[in-house]
Amino acid sequence: MINASSSVMRSDKILPKFYFDKNYEVYIPTRDDWNESRVNLNDEAVYFTDGSRLSGTGPAGGGVYNQTDFEEYYFPLGCRCSVFQAEIYAILQCAKLYSLQCRNNASVAICSESQAVLKAQITPKVNSALVAETVCALAELSVHNSV
Repeated sequence: MINASSSVMRSDKILPKFYFDKNYEVYIPTRDDWNESRVNLNDEAVYFTDGSRLSGTGPAGGGVYNQTDFEEYYFPLGCRCSVFQAEIYAILQCAKLYSLQCRNNASVAICSESQAVLKAQITPKVNSALVAETVCALAELSVHNSV
């Protein structure tokens, strides 16, 4: 195994890119919406994403659960990944899933419990390569679906 110094490792930071016209919608429910069960997922395809890290310095990973077809996907990401990056990566992989790419004119919900990740998907200024790739993947998925 190669242990590279953090000074020579590739960074996720990029020159800012701007995405103003996004063809997908991000909905962040309020606490009252959750407490009063006002969050309805009546979409044809419902996916849940999550990212996590084992302890403070352990390995990280992302996961996707397809509630519609009862499928689970796991993506190990190693020790040099933040929880935020694992969460974003899970959404990226979800948007690239074959089962979603094959859908047309479908209503798709991709759910995440990370408010920071959801807000990163709607901000016009992006300075993370992973966030930029995810924004593009969601936009591509949204060409033929309602996301």
